[in-house]
Amino acid sequence: MLFLLAFECGPGPLFFVIASEMFEAPKLKSVGLAYCNVAGWILNIVVTLAFPKLSALSLEVQWLNTYWVLAIVATLSFVYLLIFLPETSGAKTVAPFDEREDGSSPGLDKERNLLLAEERSEALGDV
Repeated sequence: MLFLLAFECGPGPLFFVIASEMFEAPKLKSVGLAYCNVAGWILNIVVTLAFPKLSALSLEVQWLNTYWVLAIVATLSFVYLLIFLPETSGAKTVAPFDEREDGSSPGLDKERNLLLAEERSEALGDV
C-alpha cells in the first residue's frame, strides 16, 4: 500500500503529463492521448498478468527476484526517458486561439476559428 501511495503521488501521473506534451496540434492531441491511454492500459495488464508467473519463476530460480526484475525494467525506462524525452520547459508554446498576422491560427484551421468567433460573438451579444 505504501508503494502504491508513493507511486501515485510521485511518478504515476507523469505518464499523462508526458503524453500531453508529445502532441502540439489540438487535432492530434486528442487522438494521440487516446492511443497513449490505450497503450498504458495494455502495458498495465501485461505487468499484472506477468507478475504471478514471474513470482512463480522466482521461487524456482533462487537468484531471480520479481521485484528486482521490475526495478531493472523501471530503471531502463528512466534512462530511456532521460536520453530521448525532449525538454519542454523552455519551449515556446502557442495557444490554439492565437492568430498570426495573416489571420490564420497555428493550431486550428480557419473554418474552426470562424465558427468559434461566431459563437463568441453570439454569446457576448455582438450579433
